Amino acid sequence: MPKRILLVDDDYVVHRYITKLCKPYLLRHAWNAAEARKIIKQRLKKCGQKPFDLVICDVHMTPHDKPRGFLLAKQLRKSFPKMPVIMHSDDLPVLRQAARLDMPTVFKLDEKMLQKLGKAVKQALHASST
Repeated sequence: MPKRILLVDDDYVVHRYITKLCKPYLLRHAWNAAEARKIIKQRLKKCGQKPFDLVICDVHMTPHDKPRGFLLAKQLRKSFPKMPVIMHSDDLPVLRQAARLDMPTVFKLDEKMLQKLGKAVKQALHASST
């Protein structure tokens, strides 16, 4: 069965890049944390367990006053401890917080970091299936 990934980000360009990167997987898109929660609830009704094999989440989404992606990731880790979450951002202090929660992190999505993200996706999906 194909792996399911949820991408939570408010940037269209990031959605395009990650869609290309995750082509062999089933990818759902959410543009903010509230939409992501709604999608997760829908998936839970369908599958009854871990709703996704991986979540890729931006730290800062509109409104930019709070790191809503980070708060979403913390909630996901609490509800689904075995579901990997990869955080990305250009906000280094917040990414350090994510690293303390043992979440793979990616700093600024440029070509080099997209390769790093690709590796992190493969590692996280492998870990979630064991």
